[in-house]
Amino acid sequence: MSFDIANCRIDILNPDYNNLKEDRNENSIVFLLTHKENTFLFTGDLSKKGETRIMNKYNLAEVDVLKAGHHGSKTSSGEVFLDQIKPKIIVISVGSNNFGHPSAEVIEKYNKKSIKYLRTDKSGMIKFTSDGNNLFFNTFR
Repeated sequence: MSFDIANCRIDILNPDYNNLKEDRNENSIVFLLTHKENTFLFTGDLSKKGETRIMNKYNLAEVDVLKAGHHGSKTSSGEVFLDQIKPKIIVISVGSNNFGHPSAEVIEKYNKKSIKYLRTDKSGMIKFTSDGNNLFFNTFR
């Protein structure tokens, strides 16, 4: 499913309503938001397996912003996925939790790949602005 709104295109990549999974995380809404030359990928709580599924099905290209899957859990942000979409910046939506999110393993992976990331538990609200070619962001506590 795709639709246009306010000079943007939104492509819904997941779930596949004809093939819902037992694991609710695998049915997370995943969408690609495109504003002219700027792209944002929101992955919900999708796992590495789900990332691979949508990557293969939609032949995803590089993205400007990736909303980290599953709050930075080690079950998401697979190597192959990151290598294909090459995000310029990753946003980890996370607060105080008992799950260890974001995972040290995932943070290490981002650092190893020199991917800049922001965390809502450290930076507060993160606001992106796009003019269609350039991205700007502010953080608010």
